[in-house]
Amino acid sequence: MHNLRAIKTVYSYLLPEVRKIISGLSMEELNERLMKSVQVSESGKIISGALDHSHLQVIENLKKAYEKSVLGLEKFKWQYFTAGSEEGIREYITRLKTLGVKEIYMLYGDYEGYKEVALQRGMRVTEIWCNFNPKELKPGYFFISNPSARNGNWLSDGFINDICEAGHKVFLDLTYFGSTHPMSVNVSHPNIDAVAFSFSKPYGLFYLRIGFLFTKQYNGIPSLYSNIWFRSEFSLMLAEKIIEKVGEIPDIEKYKKIQSKIVEQIQDETGLNLQPSHTFLLAHMPFEAFHLGSQEKACLIPFLRDGEYRFCLTPYFIEHEQKGENHE
Repeated sequence: MHNLRAIKTVYSYLLPEVRKIISGLSMEELNERLMKSVQVSESGKIISGALDHSHLQVIENLKKAYEKSVLGLEKFKWQYFTAGSEEGIREYITRLKTLGVKEIYMLYGDYEGYKEVALQRGMRVTEIWCNFNPKELKPGYFFISNPSARNGNWLSDGFINDICEAGHKVFLDLTYFGSTHPMSVNVSHPNIDAVAFSFSKPYGLFYLRIGFLFTKQYNGIPSLYSNIWFRSEFSLMLAEKIIEKVGEIPDIEKYKKIQSKIVEQIQDETGLNLQPSHTFLLAHMPFEAFHLGSQEKACLIPFLRDGEYRFCLTPYFIEHEQKGENHE
């Protein structure tokens, strides 16, 4: 398995189109924004806070860009600009802890951050196999990514609705949203209590920390209020530019074609019967879909998640770009 260059951790791929947007941002524009943070009136009085609420227009633009693909965002009273989806997850779980919640549910193989954050706060984490009956569980809080971090695929129709109908509250993590063919997501169910977005996976902006959290939680998430001051203004400015391009970047057809070529390449080099995931960043393979020796199987253990193997293809996307293949 020495030819396999996929990785088990999902590192995002900074798209060439997004790099062009970043390069087009000027320090002059950033400086002009920052100069507005403190102003002086004609009488000499310092007026602060000119930038405090600039994120609100960015959030409104995001909602408008997603109005046909994410249905029901208008039902969420509390809206935050966050440092990726992880900050929203962390502070939401912290809020649950302060409200007396002692346990969360998640699917086996889903995003590890849910478990680690909850355990660090002294909460129990119950991991559930995907074919469970939600009515058999005591109503609680479910953390679910969709498309799923387990394999990069969309969950089946009605899966999340059944969990909500069973009386559970749901934190819906749409981190991979935008990295698949267009899909419509309905978040209007009263028991979908929070929705998180990230620009890390669809655009490759992991290290620039751009995310959003929408929540119905009583009195919001007080610990996120300070983000009106403690945030990256450059990241907010970049978010504005990216939102203008929602639907154009990424070029899903182009990146899905590259993904298919990568999967074929891996099949030729390793003999593994990988399948392209719905998100272009990943490939997956059922646990029993191949016949390998014990040594080869041992090499694949790090990729195993809930009965499937998941592979991050980012190294191959970089290779294809360096070779000048299929990139503008």
